[in-house]
Amino acid sequence: MRFAVSAFWLGLWLSRASALKAVAGSPCQTLCGNVLGSTSSDELVCKEEDYDTSAEGGVFERCTTCQLASGYIDGDETDTQWALYNLRYAVSYCLFGYPENEDVGSSPCLTSTACEPLQRAVTYNELEPNGTAYGYCSTWIHDQLPRCASCLRAGSNHFLANLLQAGCEQMPINGTRVSIDSPPFTTSAVNITDPTPIATNIPNYYPGPLSLDARVGIAFGALLLILVAVGFCIICNGRRKRRTFLRSYDEKVKKAMAAWPTPINTTRGEYFEGPSSQHPFRGWDDTPQSQKPLRDWDNSPQSVSTEKFQTRYFSPYSSQYNSPDTAVDGRNMPWPADKPQMRTAPQEEVAKKEGTTEARNMTMEIVKHGEEEEYSIKPQAATPQLDTSSWPLLLKNYDKRKFSPSRDTIEVHRLLTSSLQSSPLKRDIKSYISSGVINLDKPSNPSSHEVVAWLKRMLRVEKTGHSGTLDPKVTGCLIVCIDRATRLVKSQQGAGKEYVCVIRLHDKLPGGQVQFARALETLTGALFQRPPLISAVKRQLRIRTIHESKVIEFDNDRHLGVFWVSCEAGTYIRTLCVHLGLLLGVGAHMQELRRVRSGAMDENKGLVTLHDVLDAQWTMDNTRDESYLRRVISPLETLLTSYKRVVVKDSAVNAVCYGAKLMLPGLLRYESEIEVHDEVVMMTTKGEAIALGIAQMSTVEMSTCDHGVVAKIKRCIMERDLYPRKWGLGPQASEKKKMKADGKLDKYGRPNEATPAKWVSEYKDFSGGAQADAPATPAKPAAVDTEMTTAETPAAASDAEDKDSKKRKKHEGETAEEKAERKRRKAEKKAAKAAKKSKGDSDEESD
Repeated sequence: MRFAVSAFWLGLWLSRASALKAVAGSPCQTLCGNVLGSTSSDELVCKEEDYDTSAEGGVFERCTTCQLASGYIDGDETDTQWALYNLRYAVSYCLFGYPENEDVGSSPCLTSTACEPLQRAVTYNELEPNGTAYGYCSTWIHDQLPRCASCLRAGSNHFLANLLQAGCEQMPINGTRVSIDSPPFTTSAVNITDPTPIATNIPNYYPGPLSLDARVGIAFGALLLILVAVGFCIICNGRRKRRTFLRSYDEKVKKAMAAWPTPINTTRGEYFEGPSSQHPFRGWDDTPQSQKPLRDWDNSPQSVSTEKFQTRYFSPYSSQYNSPDTAVDGRNMPWPADKPQMRTAPQEEVAKKEGTTEARNMTMEIVKHGEEEEYSIKPQAATPQLDTSSWPLLLKNYDKRKFSPSRDTIEVHRLLTSSLQSSPLKRDIKSYISSGVINLDKPSNPSSHEVVAWLKRMLRVEKTGHSGTLDPKVTGCLIVCIDRATRLVKSQQGAGKEYVCVIRLHDKLPGGQVQFARALETLTGALFQRPPLISAVKRQLRIRTIHESKVIEFDNDRHLGVFWVSCEAGTYIRTLCVHLGLLLGVGAHMQELRRVRSGAMDENKGLVTLHDVLDAQWTMDNTRDESYLRRVISPLETLLTSYKRVVVKDSAVNAVCYGAKLMLPGLLRYESEIEVHDEVVMMTTKGEAIALGIAQMSTVEMSTCDHGVVAKIKRCIMERDLYPRKWGLGPQASEKKKMKADGKLDKYGRPNEATPAKWVSEYKDFSGGAQADAPATPAKPAAVDTEMTTAETPAAASDAEDKDSKKRKKHEGETAEEKAERKRRKAEKKAAKAAKKSKGDSDEESD
């Protein structure tokens, strides 16, 4: 019975494309289909009637029957093993639909109580032929087979049930046949018999209730627990030894200290002699100072009378309570000791007696050194200047930006070390891609829109855009912006461009290269151009500027020239070549063109190809390696390095993202040469671009004023709420909220009748543009007459009044009076049109 199971497992284990496998040179090989290899899964049949009616079923029956009865051996391969494999393959294909059997239907036997637990064993190792013959038996559980076979027989699947009835129980060795009493292709159940005497394998396939992975995990956990217990014991033993050592050391020190002689007990005790050996009686005046006549200098452990002489440092600043030696004259010593003729220490007297002066010189050196180092006030070393010339992107030369006078140095340090967000080069990969740009080397033939669409599909992003269209035949730099970086497309489309062009002249030039260079220099500056016949824009005359051009190479014999040109965005180099041919008098047209610079990027800085982008995305998807993708994509801040910069503090970043103008209190650092109406980039202290703005102050005004608008927003780049909201928390904003709650201001924050006069005269609204300079005036609601009829409106209004009424539109900061006036004029205009229309209708009826 388990023979077929073993065959089934072994078959699944060999190959997904293999169906009927046989040993090369076996007598059964010709009966198994394709003698050159193995048959495919399509040649298996799952219905019992197909074994008699179809050719595939007949081949499978003849092949497996022959292999079960064959004892052929070729090295490690036997017909018996491949018979078990083919049977197991057929069970997997027909019962579980593996591999790739889409025709298998739902079977009641595919449940946890029937055949479903067999699926792992049957599909062991994904049917790959790279394991042992009976390796799948390790995942077999002995009680699975009867339940599955009974379910299959109940559903009239007798053949599949018989295919499960042999294999792992016998595991025959090479040259031994499986012992079953009848072929498996019958409606009656087959039974296994005793294995042949040659078989030496002991059936040991039952792994117990736990799988192999579970047992390995339990063994690993037990080993880890043992290691933890051993480590804990080692630590505890080390701590115990340390405590024992410290206790013994303390006892030795106490006994040694108790044995030192005192002014009363002049006899020196032994090393382990306790304090009880000292003189027990001492009077109230028996202090070290009062025992001076009874005590000699050599009655000290540090004197020459001891066994070992020890040079001790004598400090002139010691107090009288330090030791008996230094306490003798400690009360009479000046502090600090600045007189060199003070009393000599006992150690120095001993040294003089012996004729050695080294101890005295060393002692004085130490004292002098202490006086100079410990009691001298020296200026601190100056902080070294920070070099930011190598910092990346917008942070380059950060130290050269000027400080705003409204910021404190401590506050600046706190802002610079804040943990909000991260630098552009350290963003996570998702944010890095969505805020990145690609300096793409556009290939020839596809259009710019096609290339951008391909990149969008490769990177799986929402939006892509480019910084300037290139003709299909033109190659070179094409800046592709991704997602959030597409907000910079307009600013890059207007940036300058550089090209290298190959021009073909229609005739030979008499003056050669000199004449060509002179004509090229003539076409510099503002030029009139009309787009070519084949172009995507309206063919109207326009003015474009050529900044610079130079000749790279010229071949008069071949009528070819190569030149470099730096020009304004929107310049047609094809038209420039035609004009150059007209100027030379021989005619010319553009042969080839390549863009070498577009805005802030050129072909020498991070130029990548479409294959680079594709390879980088593949590497990211398959190996999770971000490095290649980070080299291909650059942060959007790369495009803004040529702009003048202003640094915004973190508490003002989110307000700018919501469209607020940058005020002077929110400014941290700024460029040194900013003029009014210059385009600047607002950045955080981490180097992130916030928005593009138009400067409303020059550098001089920023350094001298204490309030005002620094810049207004032109294009916001950063997403909202990446930084916390910090507006509306100042004293003036809090007071304004309180007045709105009390009804002293309307819901828009404008003054009304209850507004205090002091607020009206002193409050300045810097968000109101030109009207902010004047004091705020109370908003008086005008009485609007809503009951207007046709009779009250004049029948004919002058053309001038109609034009004035058409020009009046809603504007920013409109007051209540202006709104009422605008609505009144609108109503009058409608009434006049209605009256005019009704008058015209009446005239037609009278006619």
